[in-house]
Amino acid sequence: MFGHQGVVISSDGPLKVSSRADYVVGNIFITSLLCLFLNDKVYKNLRDQQKTMNKLIFFLMVSLMVGCSKEELKIGYLAHWGSLIPPLQNTAYADEIIGVEFESLVTNGKNGENTPSIARSWELSPDRLEYTFNIDTTKVFSDGSSVTAHDVKRSWENGLALTPIVANSGLKDALSFTDGFDEFDTTRKLSGVIVESDEVLKVRLKHPFRMFLTFISGSRYGVYKIDKNGTYYGTGTH
Repeated sequence: MFGHQGVVISSDGPLKVSSRADYVVGNIFITSLLCLFLNDKVYKNLRDQQKTMNKLIFFLMVSLMVGCSKEELKIGYLAHWGSLIPPLQNTAYADEIIGVEFESLVTNGKNGENTPSIARSWELSPDRLEYTFNIDTTKVFSDGSSVTAHDVKRSWENGLALTPIVANSGLKDALSFTDGFDEFDTTRKLSGVIVESDEVLKVRLKHPFRMFLTFISGSRYGVYKIDKNGTYYGTGTH
């Protein structure tokens, strides 16, 4: 058991998550168990007894789904994904969905390094108190408009003003380190997040915070815009 997440293995084949919890640690644990489950001879013999029947059931289910619609394939999740508004993301399911609809300033690369996303590049001042992000304005929202530094600042301030769904959601984990955060409840502005132009955004920190880029790479920091009808637009692939 890791956090609130458990993995259940039974002799008839299933390997499943019993409840939601730490996404990264939980999935590393699941991956390790899955390797054991697939390669261990005892488990393999137990599963072989039902292999033929499982394949038949699987293909029957796919045939039924495809037969219902030629343009739509419905896939079930183990639980409801919660809010799909980036700053309110609070489940692993929502994290995956939001990740293809919205993009953050930076993203987490295959080897764990921070890589460009909305920001094409960035620099950190020698005193480690100021980030300068160069925004990739060739990226567009799903309504066709180009993303700018103004959208990043607006997204962060809007998200920070929302009431978090649970204790670990919201944007305070990173933005609480920025200048102006302590006055945000009154001003509704982050004075430490400065738009110099459409293509340049500066972020001033109260003190050095080495995990800042890692924190803002999460899906909760996805950049978005909202139209007058309350529709959220992102720059993701879907």
